[in-house]
Amino acid sequence: MTKHIFFSLLVIAFHMTSAQNEWGGITPANLQLQSYQEFPDADAVILLKSGHLTPQEGQQGYEFAKTFYLRIHILTEKGLENADQAIYYYSKDNHERVGKYRARTVNLENGELSFSTLKKKDFFKDDDLTTNYSALKFTFPNVKPGSILEFEYTVYKKSIFSDIWYFQGDLPTITSTFAFIPHNKMSHVFLFQGLFDDRLQNFAAGAWIMNNIPELKEEPFVSNLDDFRAKMLIQLDAYVSNGITKKTLNSWEDLTKEMYQENSFGKLNKKNMDLDDEVGLIVNRNEEPEEKLKRIYKYITENIEWDGTRRIFTEDDLDKIMEEKKGSSAQINLVLTRMLRQAEITAYPLLLSTRKHGVIIKAYPLLVQFNTLACYAEIDGKPYILDATDPNRAYDLPDIDLLNDEGWLLDEENPRWIRVPRNYPSDDNTVAWLKMEEDGNLSGSVSSIFGGYAAVENRDAIQESEDDFWEKHIKKHIPEGEISEMKIVNADDPYSNLTAKAEIKTSDFSNVAGDFIYLKPMLMFGIENNPFKATQRYYPVDFVHEHQSQTNLTFIIPEEYEVESLPKSARLGLADGGMSFIYQCESFGKTIQVKTSFSIKKPIYFPDDYLVIKKMFDEMIQRYNDQIVLKKRS
Repeated sequence: MTKHIFFSLLVIAFHMTSAQNEWGGITPANLQLQSYQEFPDADAVILLKSGHLTPQEGQQGYEFAKTFYLRIHILTEKGLENADQAIYYYSKDNHERVGKYRARTVNLENGELSFSTLKKKDFFKDDDLTTNYSALKFTFPNVKPGSILEFEYTVYKKSIFSDIWYFQGDLPTITSTFAFIPHNKMSHVFLFQGLFDDRLQNFAAGAWIMNNIPELKEEPFVSNLDDFRAKMLIQLDAYVSNGITKKTLNSWEDLTKEMYQENSFGKLNKKNMDLDDEVGLIVNRNEEPEEKLKRIYKYITENIEWDGTRRIFTEDDLDKIMEEKKGSSAQINLVLTRMLRQAEITAYPLLLSTRKHGVIIKAYPLLVQFNTLACYAEIDGKPYILDATDPNRAYDLPDIDLLNDEGWLLDEENPRWIRVPRNYPSDDNTVAWLKMEEDGNLSGSVSSIFGGYAAVENRDAIQESEDDFWEKHIKKHIPEGEISEMKIVNADDPYSNLTAKAEIKTSDFSNVAGDFIYLKPMLMFGIENNPFKATQRYYPVDFVHEHQSQTNLTFIIPEEYEVESLPKSARLGLADGGMSFIYQCESFGKTIQVKTSFSIKKPIYFPDDYLVIKKMFDEMIQRYNDQIVLKKRS
């Protein structure tokens, strides 16, 4: 495509936005606005975010040139935080570099535009972020509510394989435009991900526009916020070299073949007599397959330390990992796969993307979408997703961060997608027996039993700091109380439930007023605040896995008092049965018993269900804050 066509395309884009993308396109009328109808509560608004990307011939071959322009209107004091900006880029081996850049603040002074332009010395390079990334940082001068900030820069990127454009950001955006200028010897594909509706328009070849885009807000129970950010991925599909067209994207099956050409993968099927002898010491050949699997998994978690890194390839031979007793996720789980095969158990490597890394776009076989390797085993048709990186997890509990949609099974004969199940348990059951004195003080025992992921989480916390565990588990709920005789059972056994017991003395739940004692029995054991604050939700509510929580509290009231009133029992639940809550409060003479049961059987809900979930949590919290009223007998 010629430069003439390129600039014609940009003119069309900017005409469609009803805004100029030229430096200096700001008018006094822009600065006089104090709010925007589309985003009336915004502290700052992006008026225009635009960019264009083109492959071009650079000094060392082809490269991407990406020009970026941003115009921000500061509306409130809080919006001033946007005065600090940074351009992040992948600086390792000079893979990316920032070329032309400029920035300035525009204010309205006596009805005229006033410009505060940054000089070259006002930009500074920060190379201390990581070994791979750098940033060009700067601060806009003379910024105040009403200012408009604009800056523009170009990034040159060695690779022409892929790039990304974010229509949506952390501020509300009036208009975002993007234009891709193709090269006549290359073809690219475009993948869209995130929040898209009729606001996105493809108004010309290689040009897109999106208007009135809400900011991406942090919300509770979201797997990876970036999965829902409106964005476009540009991927090289084919290119011409020496007159021959070469494909860069083939198929997932071809990717599997390429993976097995890597040294460690290729050795999975080869017999190793030393390894065979080692497996023979771990398992009995006549044992049931699942018992063999458990023994091998346990052996690896206890003898090979995870170095904390997630990888899909191995840098060292698997035999070396066995010798050094330390490795990455790929190394550990490939050793596991190999040993299971030696024990005649069906096992394959499984490519996964962790929840923090994001969901997979299956349209094209891009290996960069994965960031870890697990092991998939199958016994009599029953699947097991294994990740032997944590000795605190049993073999039937993969890392929570792996519960992320689907993984690609590297089965040489039948490679395929494997859905990662979410029906793993997380259980906690709390029992308390508390005696009340006339002054409202409660004393007695509290015991909690944790299973599944709840046990893993608390076991990790205990091993990191037992004091912090007790602080979070009990002490923070009774700031004026005492805790003693603390005891933990099965702290080092991932195959048993974890138990935490303690004696407590507290008056934090009760209030004495004249002849009455007011007791809130669930203050220590319930949810204090509704995590769902927003009035609208744009992405799913993701509870990750199943949950089951129960409490059984017994209160012995003083002899001189009787029950004046009790909270009403309640049964709450969603229509699909995926979430339920039961609250019961009953008295038997001098004994009051409070029981609750909260369960989540459906880990993921779509945005349409959000308001129903929010309402249910409101009602649950109301029950947790209900009080028992005791009256002194006359």
